[in-house]
Formats: sequence, C-alpha cells, structure tokens
Amino acid sequence: MLIKTWHFSSFMIYPFYTMRHLILGLFFLSFFAQGQKTDQEYLLDYKSAVQLYASHDFEEAINKLTPLTSSQYTNAVVPYTLYYFAMSSLESNKAYQARISLKDLFTRFPNWEKTDEAYYLYGLANFKDKYFEEGIIYFEKIISGEYAVDIEALMQSYIPKIENIILLKELNTKFPNKEIIAETLVNRIQARKYNIKADLELSDILTDRFKLTNHKASENENSTGGFIRSFDDKQIDFGVLLPFNVENFDILQATTKNRFVYDMYAGMLLALEKIKHEKIPAKLYAFDVGSSSESAEKYVNDRNFKKMDVLIGPLYSRPNKVIIEFAEKNKIFQIHPISDSQNLISSFKNSFLVQASSNVQVQKCLDFVESQGRKKTVSIYFEDNRDSVFAYIYADEAKKRGYQISEFKSIQQIPVLSKVPQEGHVFLIGNSYFGPKMLRLLGQNKSDGFVIATEATFNLEIASRSTLNKNLYLINPKYVDPESETLKEFKLKYVQKMNMMPSYYSYLGYDILLYYSRMLKDGKDMFRLNLDENPFMDDLLLSGFDYSNKSETNKIVPIVRYIDGRFEIVNKDEKQE
Repeated sequence: MLIKTWHFSSFMIYPFYTMRHLILGLFFLSFFAQGQKTDQEYLLDYKSAVQLYASHDFEEAINKLTPLTSSQYTNAVVPYTLYYFAMSSLESNKAYQARISLKDLFTRFPNWEKTDEAYYLYGLANFKDKYFEEGIIYFEKIISGEYAVDIEALMQSYIPKIENIILLKELNTKFPNKEIIAETLVNRIQARKYNIKADLELSDILTDRFKLTNHKASENENSTGGFIRSFDDKQIDFGVLLPFNVENFDILQATTKNRFVYDMYAGMLLALEKIKHEKIPAKLYAFDVGSSSESAEKYVNDRNFKKMDVLIGPLYSRPNKVIIEFAEKNKIFQIHPISDSQNLISSFKNSFLVQASSNVQVQKCLDFVESQGRKKTVSIYFEDNRDSVFAYIYADEAKKRGYQISEFKSIQQIPVLSKVPQEGHVFLIGNSYFGPKMLRLLGQNKSDGFVIATEATFNLEIASRSTLNKNLYLINPKYVDPESETLKEFKLKYVQKMNMMPSYYSYLGYDILLYYSRMLKDGKDMFRLNLDENPFMDDLLLSGFDYSNKSETNKIVPIVRYIDGRFEIVNKDEKQE
C-alpha cells in the first residue's frame, strides 16, 4: 500500500513504501521541556523534518519531529507532524512508537481530514506488531473505499502466517465474516494430526459456510494440497517470470544479455497504463526466474503467488517444468512469450504460445506457397542440428501435402547443391550469414529463386537491397509496420518514459499484456470464448493473435517481402487487413 503524503505550504513531500520487518521501539518524550515555538518557527522545523524524511534520513526526522509532537502545540500542522512521526518510526523499525503517535493523533484531532489515512497506517503498524484484532478494528473504521483492496491484500499477506489456533479462533469469533481468517483456521486444524471433536466440527462449519471445498483434507494431507484461491477479485494479476538477474544487470550496458527482459517488462508497463484507461483492473508482479528449477520452486509455495491469474514465462525448460505443473494444478493460465515449441502446450490446456508453433509456421508457409501456384517440389537446406528440427517438420508437412522433396540437405562449411531447384520453391533456415551465402549459391546454379526463409536466416539491418529485392519471402514474427501511427505513438511514449528506444521485445511485452488483459476482462470463465471469437485489434504493435477453434498456439504467421524499399506482409487474411 502506498502510504499517502502531502505538500504543506507548497513544500513537496515524496511518497514512500513501508519496510518489511519492524521491531519494538520506545516512544521518546524528551525535548518537550524547551520553550514553545511560534507558529512560523514550528512550520520551519516541520518542513526541515519532512525534508529529512524525504531524504530517507528517518532517525534524524524523528529527532526533529519529537519536540513538535508535544501537547502544548495545537496548530493545524500538528496532526501532519504526528503522522510523519509515525511514518518515520515505521521506516525505522519502530512500530510500537508509530502506534503511540497515531493514538495521540486520534485523541487530540478526532476530526482531522486525513483520518482514514491515519487509520490505515495504525492498522498496518498493529499488523507489524502482530496485534491483529486492533489492526482489523481500525481497518473497519475507514470510510473511504479506496483502501479496500490494500486492506484485503494485507489480510492475505499476514493472516495466513498465523500458526496459533487459539488466536485464530478468537479472531474468527470477533470477525466471523472474514473469510481469510476462517480459511487459515481450517488450514491449521486440518494440518494437525490430532484434533478434538469441537475443532473438527468448527472446521466443517467454516468449510461449508465459505465453500472451502478443498479443505476437507485427510489427517496426513498437507494443508497446502489442492489449493483453491480464496482471494479472487475482478483484478487480473499477472506474474511475470523472467530472468531479470537483478544483481548482475547494468542498465547502462546495452549489450547485457538479459536487456531484452527489461525491454519486455517496460513494454508491459506501458500497456498497463493503457488498459487502466479502459477500466480493466490489472496488476503486474515481477519474479526473478532464471534457468534453474530452484529459481521457480521458491515461489510456488507462496500463498500470494498462488493467487496469480496469469503467469508469463519462464523462458527456460527446468523452471518451466515446475511452473507448468503448478499452473495446471491451480487453474492459472500460462503464457510462453518467446518459445515456438508445441511440447509446451500439447498436454496442458491452460498454456498458450505467443509465437506460432513451428508446426503452424510451416503450415502457413506452405499455404502461402500453394496460393502462388508453384509446382509441388521443394528443396530444403539448413545449417546445423539446431535448425534441423524445423527443417524436418517442414519436410514432413510438405510430404503430407503431396510435395516432392527434391533435396533435403545440411550445408555447413562449403555449400554444394546436388540438384538445381527449379519451378518449385526453396526453404532455408540457418544463421544470419547462411541466407546470403545460399542465395549466391542458388544464383550461381541458375535456380529460378523462389525462396522462403526464416527471418533469422538474414540480418535485415545490413542486408543489401540487391539481396532483398530477389524473389525472397521471410517468415517474420518480429514484423512491425514502420508507417503505423500506433507504433509512432508508442515510440514517443516509450522514449519519454524510458529514455531509450524500444526494441522488438518492448513491442512484444506491450502486445502480450494488452491482448490478454482484454481477453480476461470478462472473467476467467469467458477467456476461452473470447479467444475463439478471435477479435481483431488494430492498436497492437506486432501482427496480432489468433487462437480461434480451441487453439493454444497463436496462428498469425507474418510472411513478408521487400517491396519498394520496405517490408510488407504478403499473406494477410481478412481479419488482419
């Protein structure tokens, strides 16, 4: 929860976030014996203290504010003084001291205009000190509805950590309508090997009242088994599971290997601003998940992690095995932002590929070839084993469609063609040096040169016009229309926010969050129906999404050609135009 701050007499105050761990402290009542300050002197000292607070010098802020909290002062600035004293105390791990200051504020200024903020801060301080009953009482005093989500989040964060069943029973008696208290109590009862009859009956009553169906566990069952989210409001919670590698990342080093991760996340943040204007409630949570299974396992037992609606990532296979099982068990949608592997979705109904799978890319590619009336022969050339899987998929699909495979060959050091491709088409896949090398070889052998290749087979930034002007078609999922007004507006906003130019991954992150938020805005039960309707969105940056007919892979595969000095998509269907 963002604790609110204000400016007083045109002095700007900066917001802060509460710290995680607080310890007991003492409320210092010294310095009160000095002479009373004039209102002007008081205001100057207050401003000085707030400046210390804004500079994160919390101990000095406390020292400066302490004499100003004296009961001898009654001017309009005093309640702000008490409030900032409490905030500085919380930041200094002195929750007890904060509570004393706020109680003094409530007594001396019961009609203060910012009382709701003070009630929230007091409730938070009590939760920090494990005085849950007192905290909830003051949360319930808050009139403004703007704190409802934050209070619920605090309850979800603190209450499930309570191990004491007696305390939970007392809280349940005093706050019988608080589901999270009831659910935590049921969890604790069911986790025990032995229970008295009254506790088991109470567990059944609460389970039935709140429909906690999965909590009727056996005596030896772990209380976290078969988890069903109890906190499932209308907000869409996105968990972003990417290798942020925060400890080693340097934002100033453009060549840092995980820079693309930050670009993708930055794009998501801009999309988040847009969907908020569309009244779609969504929130992003970033989790640093690298290439090890351990980097994912540390999250899956966290209650807050279990309330995610959508998980984006991970990018590596080992943590992905952990997350896929977790997502299926907890009915969480998982989005794979980069991979085109069909294996990621073949056995999991809640997993989706942002990129078209290799199989779908091949199908769309051959659909395009057939639309050109080419002869049903194909020569397939690839560079190494890394590319051979895609090449074999291409060959298999071509055979199914009645194509004759003229040549299927791995070409590495010295390129040599066994046969000269004529009339049909050539498919190429390799690194960015492989494409130009193969085009030269085909030209030398008088091939008619109808060539389709993956975008990575050519370096489009340095490729010559003579190369691109050939009868060359590229499968290019990274395509963006440089003339798009949406793209121009995005670039402007991105540069203003990030002070750098966006990359393909910035566009990708933006489109992912924008699209999936809109698909989920009607609730998770309507998600599949919304996908099947295949809505066209003209404000995306890349080429769009198509999950119609129960597909879990995106079926949009842009095939582009260099025409009049720019690349254009040549296989648009009606919904893309």
